[in-house]
Amino acid sequence: MSRAFEVFVYDRRSSNGARKAIQLDRDTRYEEFRRRVDQAFDVAKTKKIVVTNTSRQEIADGSSYGDLVKPNVTLYVLNAKDDVLVAPTDERIDFTPHYDTLVKSGIYEYYAIEGHSPAPYAFAELIDNALAATADNKGLRNIELLLHFRDSPFVCVLDNGRGMTSRQLNYWAIYRLSKFHQSKEGPGALNSSFSQQPVARSLNSDISYFGVGGKQAIFFLGNACRMVTKTRHCGDVHELSISQQEFKRRESEHQSIYENDILNRQPGDFSHLSKSNSFLQKLVENEKGKEHFTSVIISGISSETVEYLTENFKSWTNQLAHTYHYYLHGPDGNVAPEKQQAVARIVNKFKNINITVRMEYGKTVKTLCLRDVDDDLQTRIVRSAKSTFEFKIEFQKSSKEVEGIIRYHPFEYNQETLPKSREDSDDEDDEMEPSSVRARNHIIFECFWNGRLIPYTKIPSFEFYERGKRSDALPDECYRRLSGALFTGDAFHVSTNKLTFIDLHEKMKEDDVLFTVTRVDGKDCGNRARELKKTFNAWLKECHEKHDKQVQFLDLIQNDVRREKVEIKKYRYPWSSYEKIRLGTITLKKGTLMRTCHTNPVVLGRVEKFWLFGSHDGPTYAHTGEVELIQEPASVFSNITKTFSIRKIDRSLIGKAIEKLINEEEKKLPKCFDVTFPRGNELKSGAELVAGLTVGDMHVQIMNGLGSPIDVMPVTKRKLSVERKLTCESKVMFSHVAQLTRWSYLFTPINDLKLPGQYVLSLKATMDPPAKIVLPIHTIKFTVVEGPPSSFQIKNLSGPFRIGEPFTIKLGFFDESKNLCCPPPDILPVISAEGLTLSFCKSGVIPKLKLFSIASVVAKGRVSTSTGDLFDLSVSVEGFGSCVKKIRFLPGIPASIFVPNGDITIENGTRISVEVEVRDVGGNVTSQPGLNVVCELSGASSLPKYTAYCSRTGKAILTGKPVYVKNISNRLLAKFTAPGFKRLTAVTRNVKLTQSSLPSVIDVKWHKADESVVRIEHESEIAVACGSLISNLRFAVFDEAGRELSLSDASSKVKVNWTNRLDAADVRKGFLPSIPVPQSVAESKYCEVSLTGVSIDCNCAFVVQPVAGEVVRLVCSPNRENIPLTCAEEFCVQVYGADQFGNKLPKLPSLLATGLTVKGADLQEDCVETKAEKDHVLVNGFLFKTNKLGVTQLRFHCATMAANLSVNIVAGPPTTIKFLHYTNEVVTVYNNTALPSPLVVQLCDTSGNPAEIAGVPISLGRTKGFNLLPQTQGERTNDLGQVDFGILIASCDELGSFNVTPRACLAPRDETNDKGDKDERKSIIYGSSLMIRIQPNSSVPAKIAVAFLSQQQCIAGTTMPDVEVQIQAEDSSVIKDVLLPHIAMGIKDESLEATVENLKVVSPPVADDSGRTRGSCYFRNHEAPQKAANYTVLVNYDSGHTRLISSPFRVTVLPANPEKLVPMVTPAMATVTNQSPVRSRTLVNDLSLCLEDAFGNVTRSVSGSVTATILPDKDENPTPILDAGTMTTFDFENGECHVKRLLIAEGSPGKSGQSYVLRFEAVVSDTESQVAPYDIDFLFCDDVGKRRDFAQLAKRRDEVLRTASERRRTLEATEKLVSDLQGKITKGDANVLKLRQQLKQSGASDEQLENLESIDKFASECQQRKKKIQCRPRRNCLLENPPFEPEVVGKIGLLAKVEDDKVASALSWYMSSDMDCIVTTTTAKAKEIVRKSGGAQQVLPLDGIFQKGLPDWRKPLPHQRAQLQKVPGNPVYARSLLILPDDQEKRERAKKVFGLLLGDTLILDDLDSATTYRQMVVKHVSCPTILTRTGERVRSQGTFGGAQNRARPSMMRGIMFSAPEPPELANIHRVLELLQGFRQANYRLNETRRELRSHQETLDGDTMRETRRQLREAETQLRDVERQLAMHRRRRRPGGNADEPQAKMPRLGAEEFS
Repeated sequence: MSRAFEVFVYDRRSSNGARKAIQLDRDTRYEEFRRRVDQAFDVAKTKKIVVTNTSRQEIADGSSYGDLVKPNVTLYVLNAKDDVLVAPTDERIDFTPHYDTLVKSGIYEYYAIEGHSPAPYAFAELIDNALAATADNKGLRNIELLLHFRDSPFVCVLDNGRGMTSRQLNYWAIYRLSKFHQSKEGPGALNSSFSQQPVARSLNSDISYFGVGGKQAIFFLGNACRMVTKTRHCGDVHELSISQQEFKRRESEHQSIYENDILNRQPGDFSHLSKSNSFLQKLVENEKGKEHFTSVIISGISSETVEYLTENFKSWTNQLAHTYHYYLHGPDGNVAPEKQQAVARIVNKFKNINITVRMEYGKTVKTLCLRDVDDDLQTRIVRSAKSTFEFKIEFQKSSKEVEGIIRYHPFEYNQETLPKSREDSDDEDDEMEPSSVRARNHIIFECFWNGRLIPYTKIPSFEFYERGKRSDALPDECYRRLSGALFTGDAFHVSTNKLTFIDLHEKMKEDDVLFTVTRVDGKDCGNRARELKKTFNAWLKECHEKHDKQVQFLDLIQNDVRREKVEIKKYRYPWSSYEKIRLGTITLKKGTLMRTCHTNPVVLGRVEKFWLFGSHDGPTYAHTGEVELIQEPASVFSNITKTFSIRKIDRSLIGKAIEKLINEEEKKLPKCFDVTFPRGNELKSGAELVAGLTVGDMHVQIMNGLGSPIDVMPVTKRKLSVERKLTCESKVMFSHVAQLTRWSYLFTPINDLKLPGQYVLSLKATMDPPAKIVLPIHTIKFTVVEGPPSSFQIKNLSGPFRIGEPFTIKLGFFDESKNLCCPPPDILPVISAEGLTLSFCKSGVIPKLKLFSIASVVAKGRVSTSTGDLFDLSVSVEGFGSCVKKIRFLPGIPASIFVPNGDITIENGTRISVEVEVRDVGGNVTSQPGLNVVCELSGASSLPKYTAYCSRTGKAILTGKPVYVKNISNRLLAKFTAPGFKRLTAVTRNVKLTQSSLPSVIDVKWHKADESVVRIEHESEIAVACGSLISNLRFAVFDEAGRELSLSDASSKVKVNWTNRLDAADVRKGFLPSIPVPQSVAESKYCEVSLTGVSIDCNCAFVVQPVAGEVVRLVCSPNRENIPLTCAEEFCVQVYGADQFGNKLPKLPSLLATGLTVKGADLQEDCVETKAEKDHVLVNGFLFKTNKLGVTQLRFHCATMAANLSVNIVAGPPTTIKFLHYTNEVVTVYNNTALPSPLVVQLCDTSGNPAEIAGVPISLGRTKGFNLLPQTQGERTNDLGQVDFGILIASCDELGSFNVTPRACLAPRDETNDKGDKDERKSIIYGSSLMIRIQPNSSVPAKIAVAFLSQQQCIAGTTMPDVEVQIQAEDSSVIKDVLLPHIAMGIKDESLEATVENLKVVSPPVADDSGRTRGSCYFRNHEAPQKAANYTVLVNYDSGHTRLISSPFRVTVLPANPEKLVPMVTPAMATVTNQSPVRSRTLVNDLSLCLEDAFGNVTRSVSGSVTATILPDKDENPTPILDAGTMTTFDFENGECHVKRLLIAEGSPGKSGQSYVLRFEAVVSDTESQVAPYDIDFLFCDDVGKRRDFAQLAKRRDEVLRTASERRRTLEATEKLVSDLQGKITKGDANVLKLRQQLKQSGASDEQLENLESIDKFASECQQRKKKIQCRPRRNCLLENPPFEPEVVGKIGLLAKVEDDKVASALSWYMSSDMDCIVTTTTAKAKEIVRKSGGAQQVLPLDGIFQKGLPDWRKPLPHQRAQLQKVPGNPVYARSLLILPDDQEKRERAKKVFGLLLGDTLILDDLDSATTYRQMVVKHVSCPTILTRTGERVRSQGTFGGAQNRARPSMMRGIMFSAPEPPELANIHRVLELLQGFRQANYRLNETRRELRSHQETLDGDTMRETRRQLREAETQLRDVERQLAMHRRRRRPGGNADEPQAKMPRLGAEEFS
């Protein structure tokens, strides 16, 4: 390739200088270059010229020549370097795209993304370049965005930055030539002055980056661009023009596209512009005087872009202000003006950036400085934030950092303050969407890169920011009030258009990310990475509580209120109640009607009060609170209150709108009845009816207030019914309830209104169960009266009557309503009867019965029937007509049977109907008890028998079942007899049958697939292959004459027994459904087709018999399941062929008879014998090569068929019993604790093999005084020959050792004795005994020790004496780790019953450091009872499974200082006069006064006196005076003061009818407190008569007041009891809910906790899982625990447990010589043990251990002390792998023992790692003994290897450290404890609810309703009396004032009357 190139040199020493191209090459030096220039322009050697480039950089030597002279460069020849350019020049440049255009093209994105308008971000690219260009400015950094849309649209971005040289302008034109590539192009390429030091918010202006954004922005906005620039050091302006049109022209002319000329000119020179471009000329003209600048002029703007920019000016300028917010306002953003002084020092350096937008459009000119924009999103976010949380994200691997800030925008008064962009507003979540979802999906972090916004990247929340799941977590709204921003530098990559981050989100997910808190509210926090989440949660909680002002609470009612119904105990106190709140723009106060939202159900109610947690003195703001509502409608809910969060208030409906809803709800309630009589006979209230009138049927509808009928309650949705009750004279005639029919409640007519009297017909709406709602009642009152006699009747005659026998006739006279009346006098009756002759002797009236009697009536005549003839007995009375009465006369005895003559003809299949009679001798029909006529048919089989019952009438129609004879040609004979009556001869008649037309025969045919037809006969059998289908069955029906009947009418009568589904269309066509043939030959199928609804049995029945198919497989049938080893020859197998369904073939296939082979594991195949039988092959001779027990497989094979048979080889008969989980003979446990393993026994044979015999009863024999719980009477073995008694609890009366021996009872054997008799005796076998040793448990509570720390008395209302409590164990030691909540103290008044209401419980106690050391806890500073009395104190300990109660103690509560003077008995109000009688002047008579403290306790031990005075009237009326002769001062005696009598003076002044006050004041010498006086009101009269009237009124007032007080107390007592029970239910619900949540956290489901049955089932499942876990084999130490003694600690092998099996083996071997050593606390005890064991027992006393020689358990490992980093084998101290007891004292003792024995012994993995580790450590420090998990030992001296240094577990004989219980066992224990508590809590809660319902029924019952009524009456009466007394009551201060009356009327509220 040629190295030659050319440069272009302009001679600008004059305006007409030439331009020449000078040829150079790569080897040309400066001197040659200069020579060629001089030669080209004829420069004399003596003349000095200057050669520069277009940037006026001089080329004066070789160095500058090499840097500045490049191919195609343009140079000047000047006289001086700073000469003015006298003529324009063209500079050739080359801007061929950089190779990054291809390499990185895949990561770039287009502007139009995510639906946002791209225009603001296109401007942002140009502003980025301007910010980078102005970074070095010392003064202002002006960036102006000019939009000229008047003529030709132009957009110009002008800045006062450093400008560009022609070389830099050339580099700018190269697409994708980033700043990094420019820096490689020489000193003229990039003159970057960006600071490399960290800048706050990364505001380094280094955002002109890729060499692509500006070009993309230009060609997005327009299609042509003119770049005009000037630098500080050059006076020339460089101008470059590029356009889409020019690119297209060069492409079409095949010219170089990426080549152009830079125009270099003077500032303000627009000679190269056309005159039409006035805007451009003006811009160029404004260049004059500018030191440096850059102007980007874009033309060819599209109309759509112009339209967007003009119509959305505010929108896109706000977006630009948001994008460059922190460049415009500094790191803290655009804070509020009042806060700007605080951040002025930081902001000032950013105040010099001015970005101005000017738009000219038509006649409109808009100018805007982006710094003045104060409503952009970021400004609104910064200004609305009340608190900030700043953090830093560090990437440890790459040293990258990201700054982050979170701002909190609180709720203020009536709105959220978090600003939202338009896009966020459009995408706002649905209001009903769960807040947790919105909080979780809310994206809050905007991302800034080098200080400018990257708009399309938003980072979701981080882990520390996620909302917590705890019950006390903040509300969801708090997380929706946060905004955030992230700031990063160029360490993270963004897309070339700076719209998105490329790798920021992914980098955040890497493992090396470290979050650190930096500042909170501007205060530095230091490095708090570990506390980030905690700090954030604390900050967020503080923001919520401090700044959120959602609710304003007004009108304080009361503060420091305790609310016991609050579930969370710590939030029960203190609360403040308010009458009014202001919630946003609405105000709610007491009585306001409102509705809840987001509750189920929605509740309407009236505000009772508002609750705010905390103690408040007045109005305040808070973020939330609670509202207490009285539910509406009141008529439904009866003042039921509910409490909701204020957040649940529906603000859309308040006040009258709710009242309208309530009224609408009330209108929906039942109000009245709509009663109609649709069929007449209407009954109206007040009507007077004649007796016997019928009231028509009633249609009743329950109407609501809207006039619409209803049948259910609108709120409760319970069904309504109507009760109708008729009463007559307070006697209920009937009462019944009607249910709703289709349209109304229907009542039948009333037909029994015959009794005269006062009637009330009432209709009442009812509901089940009944409720407090008042339901409508409708009553109709009417009267029934009797009229004058208008008719008569013959009263019932008492028979029987016979001809000639006298009888009496009684007549009753009635009115028209059939009411009995008195007979009229002097009547003469006439009697007659057709066919009879009647006569009588006398007649007369019976007055008492209101009857007329006709006596001695005799009838003569003939009777024609056997049961007697009825005669019309007619009685006539003149004026009343006649009355006929049926009377019956009986004939004689029966004599013959009468049957009509002739043959009896009937149709076959119908019944006989013949009338028969029994007559006497004279031919009269007669009857007699037991007289029946029987007809018996003969001549065919199965003929019916007919019976006619003639015992009552003497005749009857003889009929019965139909007669059906298959052969109608047979003649039938009917014989009529009377059984039991021999004198009656039989009568016979012939019966003639005709053919029947009814269905008689069903003909069924089977049309087979081969087109053959098989007729299926009745009761036949057909053979069909198993599993096939009998289809295409057809049938026809015929009568007896053989005529086929139509099936159209009989289709519904056809029934088949093999299916319930019949297609009627198929039946009508004669088709029957297909019959599936059973798959087994043993299952024959009975099929029947029948017709129902016909009198003749018409059916066709047949049997389908399945037959076996072809043989396809083999079936093996052994003669027994198990093979005893000793009886294998008795085992044989039958092998037969079967079809596909397993049906045995009836005949043995020939292939099977000869080709059967048998194989099996360990089977001696040559001994197997086969024998072919008729249908099977018999195989025997099974002998095995080994005596191995278990299941083995035998394979039978024949041709392609094979079958496998599993055979179980079992052991012999049992001879002994073994314990499975206990190998040693002694088990040591604590009393009442479970054995370490399940007690499982196994039957074994003589060789010890398990005998798997089921059903053998095994019981456990125990030593007397020892029990295993739960007690077992014996269990039968399972299929494995085992009995699992489970984990039993050992319990004994006295500690000691006990034996448990299993005993089995075997069934009698089939053997005979010597005499040849069968031996039926049962065999008993015994197993080896298991010894169980019981020792006391020092950790089980057994006793409560209580001690008072002061005197056992206190003052009422003060504090109780301090009590010290200790929980003692079985060995009398104090348990120090008792949980304080398990201890409670109960206090009860000795004079009261021991009920829950009278018991005060104090819990939990407290414990200080000294108390914990001694195991003591204390009840201190607990409030004493307010009642002075003797109290019993008990201390209770309840841990759930252990409950203890202490001995009772007495505490005396003494009265406090007296505070008021009260009467022993309240006196009546006195009425006095000033007249002479003493009685009329008496104010007080026998009044006893006493002193009471603040709690109502009478103070006895006082001394002092009481003075009586009359207070003057404040209206200056004359005041009465006391009589001078009466005493006015009285002394106390034993705490009481007795006033005998007080009188007013005779003639005393006073206003008549005026009320005065008599005051008693006490003076007590023993106390300094003030005692409130006692006042008595009295009335003064100056007239004795008027005094009597007033006295009666006053007495009446006192009686009424006393009645009202009694009723009030009764109501209050019952309501208090109900309230207390409701409180208990609330607490119980909270306890149940808490336990339920704990159980659900432990894995329980709602179904398992639904009711007591499911709870018990779940507990049973847990017990089974626990049993399975306990049955798992676990490593146990077989050492026997030493007998319990106070100074014995235990054996070393039992002092700890080890989890890892290998470690346990190594440590047990290493300590094998010390494992059975007994540890004691004293040497004396150790000597005693050695002495008792004869010196055989090894002991270790703790007081003989050198304490300072014990190792420090926190001591670092040897390699850590040697500072070795990587060591092999996972070294750890052996002592750290021991699991020590939980008891602190036992733990410390074990530490001493194992510290002494193990020292610093180490555990490593294997011998190689141990030797390597030792080799590394000994270079620095000494190495202790090392044990390996594989069982080797390396001594501290370094020796290893050999048998003495290798563990041999086989020699340890089970003496090994035990394994701890599985961790899941503890969880099951906890679940079982929770289940027990949950079940008890549910039971107690249900009992309390039942009790509450009982008391509520009492409260709502008639008795309490009557009490309320009496209370209302008493109130009304009291007001009337006081009105008559004209008493004017006035208020007085609580301390006692003369203006207060002596007694007050109890106030009644709405709740008392509800």
